[in-house]
Amino acid sequence: LFTGDVDPDLYAIDCVFTDPTISFQGLETFQKNLENLSPIVDFFLQEGKTTLYSIALDEPGRRVTARWRMLGTFRRFPAFWGPELDVKGQTVITFDDESGRVVDYRETWATEPGEALRQLLVPAARGEGDGE
Repeated sequence: LFTGDVDPDLYAIDCVFTDPTISFQGLETFQKNLENLSPIVDFFLQEGKTTLYSIALDEPGRRVTARWRMLGTFRRFPAFWGPELDVKGQTVITFDDESGRVVDYRETWATEPGEALRQLLVPAARGEGDGE
């Protein structure tokens, strides 16, 4: 989300992308979504970071599960209130046996989508801890 960078060689053309707010199929759609979001994120984002808590390989299931925290601090300037997005979650990536490419990218959040939206609508209380 913060960089918009994606290596298309890692994903199957018909990969399914799912997060708590949307689900769709197709690498091209994923790339277009990132292209559309990138100028907005670049303009408003002051600092974005993702902390990786853990990563696990399920070789028989052809899956990798990563637990993470995404923290974005947005700019304060006239007509913008400087919110902060703080979402913890996990991503489960499933690979195809033959090609080794990602065929399913499934993100779940510990934070409800409505709470994530609320975070973007109110000024941030800066300086809160990183606790898990």
